[in-house]
Amino acid sequence: MATDIEPKKGLSSRNALILKVALFLNYLSKDNYLKLNEDLEEIKSEEEIDILKLMLKKKYINPGQVQDLIKTCVAVAKPQSDTRFGSLALSFDFVNESNLNLALEEQQTLKKDGQNIFIGDLLVEAGMLSERQRKLIHQKQKLDSSSKDGFGKSAAQKKYEYSEPERTEYIEKEVIFYIQNDALKALVKKNVNATKEATIEALKGYLEQYKIIYGIKDDMDLKYFIRSDMFKTKEFEIATGIPPIHGTDAKIIYMFQEDHLTAGAIDEDGNIDFRDRGEIPTVNEGDVLAEKIPPQEGKDGISIYGDAIPYIAPEDKEFNCGPGTSISEDGLEVHAAVSGNPLINEDEQIRVNDRYDIEGDVDYTTGHIKFHKNVFVDGNIKSGFRVEAIDVVCNNIDGGIVKADGNVTVYNGITEAKVEAKGNIKAKFVHGSEISCLGNMNVDREMVDSAVSVEGAFEMIRGRVYASEITAKGGMHVEDIGTEKTKASIITVGASTFMEKE
Repeated sequence: MATDIEPKKGLSSRNALILKVALFLNYLSKDNYLKLNEDLEEIKSEEEIDILKLMLKKKYINPGQVQDLIKTCVAVAKPQSDTRFGSLALSFDFVNESNLNLALEEQQTLKKDGQNIFIGDLLVEAGMLSERQRKLIHQKQKLDSSSKDGFGKSAAQKKYEYSEPERTEYIEKEVIFYIQNDALKALVKKNVNATKEATIEALKGYLEQYKIIYGIKDDMDLKYFIRSDMFKTKEFEIATGIPPIHGTDAKIIYMFQEDHLTAGAIDEDGNIDFRDRGEIPTVNEGDVLAEKIPPQEGKDGISIYGDAIPYIAPEDKEFNCGPGTSISEDGLEVHAAVSGNPLINEDEQIRVNDRYDIEGDVDYTTGHIKFHKNVFVDGNIKSGFRVEAIDVVCNNIDGGIVKADGNVTVYNGITEAKVEAKGNIKAKFVHGSEISCLGNMNVDREMVDSAVSVEGAFEMIRGRVYASEITAKGGMHVEDIGTEKTKASIITVGASTFMEKE
C-alpha cells in the first residue's frame, strides 16, 4: 500500500498497518506523523506500544476517527473472497447497501445510454465516497490479486487453513509407524519391503516399545489391519488420544449501538440526505448497557502415552465502568445510572453522558443532532444542519437550524440561521437570521437584517440594530438603532407574537 510517507521500520505488523491506513486516508497528517516518530523514539519499553492510544493521547487523531480506522484496518487485513469494488466498499463500511444499490442502478441506466462508468467514479461523484477511500479500495484489490497463488488462494487465506501436526516416522521390519508430535495419534502402515506379515503380538510389542498405552484399537481392528492389503498405501490409526477442550474466553456484548453513524438516510422520494447520519443512541436510567458471558473452563485431554494434556485456561474480562453507570451484584451486567448518551471511549470505558459533546463542527461528519438533553458543540453549526436539544451551546451558528427546549448560548455569532428556543438566547452578534424564544434575548454587539420575536425582554446595551424587525413582549433595552443610510428597523414592544400565532 503506497503512501507519500512509509511507516518506520521496527513496528509490529498491527501498528504498521494502522499507520499506513491512517496516513493513506489522511487521518494522520504528515506533521503529526513526524511528531509521532519522535514520540516513538522517546519511548523506551520492551512492551509493544498501542499506536492508537498513543495517537489519541497526543491528539494526532480524534476519538471519532478511531472506530472508522479500526474497521478499515480489519477490512484491509482480512482476506476477501469477493474483491469487486462495491463488495469491498461495503466490507470497509465506506458505504451502506442502500447507497451502493442506488449507485448500481444509476450505473445500469447510464450503460443503457451507452455510458460505461466505473461504480467507484459514480460513488465519488455522488459524494458517497471520498477520493482517498476509492484509492484505498483499489490498493486492496491490487494486494489481493498479487498475493494469489496458482490455486487461487491468497497467502493470508492459506495461513488460516488447517495443517496436519508434525510427526515422527519409525520404520520396523513389518510396518512403519507415524507418531504425531502432539501425542494425540499413532498411525501405522504396512512396510512394502517386509518379507512377512505383522502379528497382533508384534504390533502390541511396538506400541509398548514406544510407551503408547492409551486409546489403542482392539484386537478385532488389529486383525482387520493385518488382513487388508489397502494399508500398504493407506495409514491405519492404531491409537488415538483425546484432545483437550480449551476454555472459552469471557465475552462482553454491548446492548447499544457503538457506532450509530450511517452514510445517509433515504427519504420518501428516494433521495439521499447525507446530512441525516442516524439517530444518536440514548438510554434511560436502569437500562442494560452491556452483558458479560462468563469464561467457560475447558477440560484436559489424554495423550496416547496416558498423560494429561492441559487445556488453555480462558481469559476473563472485567467491565471498565465510567460515570453514569453501575454494575449488577453478580458482575454480569452494566446498567445506566442516568438517562443519556451511552458510549465507549478510547480506553474501552463504558459511560453514559447526560449531555452530548461534539468535538468540532456539526457538519457532514456528525450529521443532524437530535438529543433529549443538552448539546455542547466545540465548533460551529454549519449551514443546513439541525440541532434539537434542551440547552444548546456552540461557537457559531453558520446557517444552521436550532430548536431548543431550553436555552441557546452562542459564544460568537448567529449568521443566516433559524433559531427557536423555549428559554433564553444569547449571542455576540446576529446577521440575516430568524429568531424566536419564549425567554429573554441578549445580543452583545450588533444585529443586522434579522427578524426576532421574544416573549421576554430584548437587550443590547452596547451595540446597534440595523435593518431588523424586533418584537419583544417584555420590553427592549438597546443603545442604538439604525443610521441615516440604512433601512429602517421595526420595533414592537408589549405584544406577543406567540399568542397571535396561537
